[in-house]
Amino acid sequence: MRRAAACPTWFAAGSEDPMVPVADLRALDPDGFVFEGLGHNLHVQDPQALWAYAAPRLNSLLDR
Repeated sequence: MRRAAACPTWFAAGSEDPMVPVADLRALDPDGFVFEGLGHNLHVQDPQALWAYAAPRLNSLLDR
């Protein structure tokens, strides 16, 4: 899936996500990021954690 993408991709999941278990994340991306203690709606549960993860990655695209 990542090879087919025409843009950078990052995979992540909450450790308590019943819809996308960590095992499924690891099957897609062995290095995928796990948000410990968060579920499927981590963007609602802890938006600051999501931004702390996403901001450096997004900013790196601007530096190209």
